[in-house]
Amino acid sequence: HFQQLKNVSKVPVLAGFGISTPAHIESFAAFSDGVIVGSTIVDCLTKDDWATIKELIQTTKCMEVK
Repeated sequence: HFQQLKNVSKVPVLAGFGISTPAHIESFAAFSDGVIVGSTIVDCLTKDDWATIKELIQTTKCMEVK
C-alpha cells in the first residue's frame, strides 16, 4: 500500500501509527520515506526514559535515504 501511495503522492510518505521500537523503525524504513515516533517518545518523556529516546532517535538517523 505504501508504494501505491508513493506513486501518487508529491510529498514523502511516512509511517507513524504503532511505531514504538527500533525494530519497527527498521521494518518500515524498507518501504516508507520515513517514520514518526510520537506517542512512544511522549511516554518515555513522562517516565524520564532518555535511554530509549536516544535509541529511537539514533535508529531513525541510521535509516537509508531513498
